[in-house]
Amino acid sequence: MEVLKHCKEYPLSQYYHTVPHSLNLQDVSEVTTTPKYSMHLIEPDFKMNEYKRQLLLRNYETGKSGAVLIIDIISIWKQTLKETRFENIKYWYVNSKEISTIEGLICFLGRVNANPIMALNKECLIRHGTNPANCSLDGIIIDNLSYLNTSDDFKSFNILKNMISNIQKAFGCWYISTSLDLEFSQGIEHSFYPKPIAPYTNFTAFPSNYLNDINIVMIRDSATHSKVIKK
Repeated sequence: MEVLKHCKEYPLSQYYHTVPHSLNLQDVSEVTTTPKYSMHLIEPDFKMNEYKRQLLLRNYETGKSGAVLIIDIISIWKQTLKETRFENIKYWYVNSKEISTIEGLICFLGRVNANPIMALNKECLIRHGTNPANCSLDGIIIDNLSYLNTSDDFKSFNILKNMISNIQKAFGCWYISTSLDLEFSQGIEHSFYPKPIAPYTNFTAFPSNYLNDINIVMIRDSATHSKVIKK
């Protein structure tokens, strides 16, 4: 016991770190060999499509203990996830009034970051094949951020990206988000966004400060294909 009195304690976090999960983007020939941990997909509409289905299928590692958190702001994933090809995928599914605002989404992610077991267990509408106590968070999908238009997007989306970055550092998860293309912002919605900068100007009016912190930005040009506009 005398020996123990002279021992110094060190936090366990000094000796272990999360292993980051990179995205599987092997179908995109333009992508460099550098691992990508976050992706933003620009789309022409709010509809479900085969490309998004394949993104989930490719980036879920079957047989692993981890699961994907699907934040379905526009209510298009619930029916899709009932398809047979998704039956072996572990996921938490969130679709609530709270996440229909940028403030609510940030608050929800804050609770996930602070206490994932409690947040995922109590607040997810569907927990398919998951037990938060022994299931790691391998990936996050947020679809679709264009639904969250506010007059102060620049500041709010900066807070959102910082929150996502904190979660990625804590859990090592990949991250995919979506928004709508430039045609969406040609009407009244245009007044909600700060002016974007290159290389996004010709594709979207979505806040450039958010996109600048994303590893790769892509635009979907069909139901099954996309092209890179930032890598």
